[in-house]
Amino acid sequence: MLQQPTGGPQYLANQLRLENLNVSAGGVRGVWLRHDIETRHKRRMRLERHARQQTFVLSDAQIKLLERHSSDSRSRHVEASRPGELLNQDTF
Repeated sequence: MLQQPTGGPQYLANQLRLENLNVSAGGVRGVWLRHDIETRHKRRMRLERHARQQTFVLSDAQIKLLERHSSDSRSRHVEASRPGELLNQDTF
């Protein structure tokens, strides 16, 4: 789960099947619900907490994922109260 925190339940069920563990996607989701990591965001935050508590090396993909979804980047997000309220055009 920490190697690919953005993978969904079906992805993880398939990975476990490759390791001869037959678990359904619903079973994976049930475990995630019990551990309060059912969303991608919660799994990314768990990875970040785990990285802070443990000393282990994050892969480049994990580092990019955490940087992309850090709280700093979310603070730059602009909310819209209704669809179409904010428009942006960028041309080159």
